[in-house]
Amino acid sequence: MINVHSEEYILGQNIRNCRMKKKWTQKQLAIAVDVDRADISRYENGTKGAMNFKKLKNFAEALDVTEELQYKRNMIN
Repeated sequence: MINVHSEEYILGQNIRNCRMKKKWTQKQLAIAVDVDRADISRYENGTKGAMNFKKLKNFAEALDVTEELQYKRNMIN
């Protein structure tokens, strides 16, 4: 069961929202951050586990957001 209050889930939903604002598919984001498309799905669902800082930075750069914005709970709509 996914804990929708976990940091991993909140981060994943923020990533998903940012990706969708750019009108990118999971595959496009996967290419931009050099991970498997299935891992994008796992990150977005909060099931991939903790993300290291380097990976977070790669996501933030690809999505044109700062790392600190990725952690804000109020980004989830």
